[in-house]
Amino acid sequence: MLPPREFQLGEAIMWKWFWLPVLASAPLLAQAASFDCAKASAPVDQLICASPALSEQDEKLSAAFKQAKTQTGTDGPALLAQQRQWLRDRQAACSVPQPLPDDKTALTACLSQQYQDRLQALAHPPQAVKGDDSLCQFVAAGLREKAKKPGVDWEYVMSFPFTGDQPTAQKSQRLKGTLSSLVSKIKKQFHPSQEESTKLDNWMDPEEGATLFHAEGSDLYMLQVIEGTANSTYNLFFKADETGPLKILQDPPFPPREEGQLDIGISWEIATILGHPVVIVGNNNGDVVELSISTFQDVSWGKACSIQLKMGARQIPAEHHCADGQCSRFDGPALEFAKSFQNSPKAPLGLEPKSLTSEQTALWDKLKTGTDADGVPLEMPSFDKAGWRASMTMFQDGSYRFPALIDGQLMLVRIGEATLGWRDSEDVLVSFTAWQNGKAVPIAGVYVEKHRTAPTSITVQ
Repeated sequence: MLPPREFQLGEAIMWKWFWLPVLASAPLLAQAASFDCAKASAPVDQLICASPALSEQDEKLSAAFKQAKTQTGTDGPALLAQQRQWLRDRQAACSVPQPLPDDKTALTACLSQQYQDRLQALAHPPQAVKGDDSLCQFVAAGLREKAKKPGVDWEYVMSFPFTGDQPTAQKSQRLKGTLSSLVSKIKKQFHPSQEESTKLDNWMDPEEGATLFHAEGSDLYMLQVIEGTANSTYNLFFKADETGPLKILQDPPFPPREEGQLDIGISWEIATILGHPVVIVGNNNGDVVELSISTFQDVSWGKACSIQLKMGARQIPAEHHCADGQCSRFDGPALEFAKSFQNSPKAPLGLEPKSLTSEQTALWDKLKTGTDADGVPLEMPSFDKAGWRASMTMFQDGSYRFPALIDGQLMLVRIGEATLGWRDSEDVLVSFTAWQNGKAVPIAGVYVEKHRTAPTSITVQ
């Protein structure tokens, strides 16, 4: 093995001059962009790295975003949401292709304009509202008044702030139709720019049913599409009036959710309360409902308040089906079983198998083996009649069976929380199976619904 070679001074100078032309001929990938150009894979990033001017703008934007985050009063989550939306809008506006064309002049100019607009917006970041006590307390006071009244339906969360005589709380006006018809009306009335018009056209399937909301007395609008069996909600917010161009807005701040929680139970409403155009997001977590209220300020959102309602509840036999038409006789036992099941799932219900007589034990064994493999009727029986109004008539895996005497007759009772595919429910399903004519026969099914009642506490947060 040869010893390490030591270069002489002259040789070092020679090597220096040897590398200069090689470096000069390499593409200038790592310019002043805010990211590593050597790792740029997206076409828009490659375009930025290919242009010294765009790279400089990208650096300026990165610095402006960091500065906006540190400014006193900035709403950090809203700022981040705006930045992410801008990144999506940037590509949509300029449609940078892959691969990049030889002539990049038009694309570079388009992207440069996007950066200029965003830099101007970052000079005025969304401001956090530290709480408008009059707004929060006004809504909470209306809720407390409602809670004192008997017979009030508390099921629809978004009706809460708009009950009673509150003329200063104005619910939004609504217009329904297909998305394409509503977009046509919006274009005809407000004459959006080509860019905003394209965003409207490309937002969702134009044949979807949609609703256009307008917060009365303001320039705030919300276009909403609800699609699929899961009732997924999509909202597009925009500012529009007769004097200025239509402006599509960033999404408002979203209330905290549990990890993995889907949009089921989330409701959206825009309104005008005490002269403030607001968006109200209702998050229904069953026993607890959160109302997140954000004020609309020119083209940005501020968090005004959050109201937590701890709801009361009671169980009721909401629906039943049976073989002989005398279904009500099963309501009492089903409700009793459901209450015990909700209070202590898996606690013994009905009769203990070891307490059965020998004759009952033999019958119980027949009932267990006469149903399906694990004794689980997967779906509530409807007896080929009208079927269930309730959509969630599938037992969850956690359901179980037990023997019970119903009007002196031994039956197999199945109980469990309702579900619709992957969607959980707080309602309870109860089915009854008897042994008749040498086989296990479904006799009845009762759907026990957890019905929300007036809140036990209302807290402004």
